[in-house]
Amino acid sequence: MGNCKSCVKSRTSDDVERPSESRPSVPVHGEGQRSSKTSLRVRGQGAEDQRTSRASLRSTPKSSEIRDPAEPNVTDRSTRRATSSASTKRRSLLPASLQPSNVEDAAQTARVVDVPDLDPRSSSRSSHKRPSSGSAQNKASVIHVRPAGDEARDDDDGKQVMEQVTQKYGTIRNWKDMCQVLWKESHHLTHYTDYEFSRKYGLRCKFGDRFFSSHPTYSAFRNLLMLYGDDDATGNARQTAAERLLDEVLRTKVMRICWAFLRQNRQCAVEWNDFRNVLERIWFHSSAFRHIFVGDYEDGYGKVAGLHNWLQYHLERQKGAINYLGCIKQIPELMVVIKYQWNGVTKDCGSMFIGTSPEFELALYTMLYFQSIGDRREENVFACRFDGSQSGFASSSSSSQGTVKVKVVIRIYDQTLKTAYPMKPRTNENFA
Repeated sequence: MGNCKSCVKSRTSDDVERPSESRPSVPVHGEGQRSSKTSLRVRGQGAEDQRTSRASLRSTPKSSEIRDPAEPNVTDRSTRRATSSASTKRRSLLPASLQPSNVEDAAQTARVVDVPDLDPRSSSRSSHKRPSSGSAQNKASVIHVRPAGDEARDDDDGKQVMEQVTQKYGTIRNWKDMCQVLWKESHHLTHYTDYEFSRKYGLRCKFGDRFFSSHPTYSAFRNLLMLYGDDDATGNARQTAAERLLDEVLRTKVMRICWAFLRQNRQCAVEWNDFRNVLERIWFHSSAFRHIFVGDYEDGYGKVAGLHNWLQYHLERQKGAINYLGCIKQIPELMVVIKYQWNGVTKDCGSMFIGTSPEFELALYTMLYFQSIGDRREENVFACRFDGSQSGFASSSSSSQGTVKVKVVIRIYDQTLKTAYPMKPRTNENFA
């Protein structure tokens, strides 16, 4: 199509007038090479004026250096390198599936860990972008930025906790010693006083509602289990109950010891306030909590999956949903392997601790989960020893030193916790 003179003239006048209004007086770095040369060679300028023009151009900030006044002042290259190295070091403290993927500010990364969702099926529910703080549903998953000094205080708290543990129990060499500490620091129910278990009748609990009112973690745990069993319960109600359980569990000493141990060994070196988010991702952003503590069905209601918790078993039996069929194995006052029917579906081999607290099982399985992260195997078996001198183990099941042996199975897939349960070891099995 041809161009008439009037169109060319109008287009030329527009092109001339628009730059004169919007173009800054000093050229920005990154414009075309011709425009830069033209701005340096202004007709009619003397040599001194041209040197002055070049000096002003050299002092002009580049477009990549122009920053928002609200952003932190990190213009020095050495400062940027230090911040970047701190960010990289911070990310390496967590396993691959728990590392941050989208961080808005490098200065914030040095003291904030953003844990992505572990469950790939929930990608539509949460994204790697930080949710807005105005949503009540997103408040639990947002990690708030705190002053850098708080991290130092968290380091001191973690060291102080481990120092107190060492003074009380001796040197903690590995996870085996920590299993013993978690057991002793937890509140367990007493056989014959709080519950009874017999091969003929199975588990019978003697406590009532008054017990739950005086034990916050048991109360929050029971409420969440009951909501999972209520088909009319909404997702928001279950989320609120899960948040309450985390609040109560994180107030216990056993969970703080678990965090201090993982932080000291750099297996989960996050701040104390961020540890809640890690627990939330592990247990409630996957099927881990539902499978292990609540139970589910597989193969179209043809098989019971999970349900490895004694309190859930007791609540379902109270409702008449569970029919006890016999005991296969047991470690008295610690764990059992039983056969039962749940809503008419038979589970031939169901393993669970008995009388243990919710904070103990959550802390134990969380700690052993982090021991399994670096292993390529999907199933890891941990040989644990528990001292029964303070928990009333039957003398017939304890050794001369008052300890019992139990295996704990941890199954993970793609660094996501799938199941966890205790298992009775074979007779005379070597526990190295």
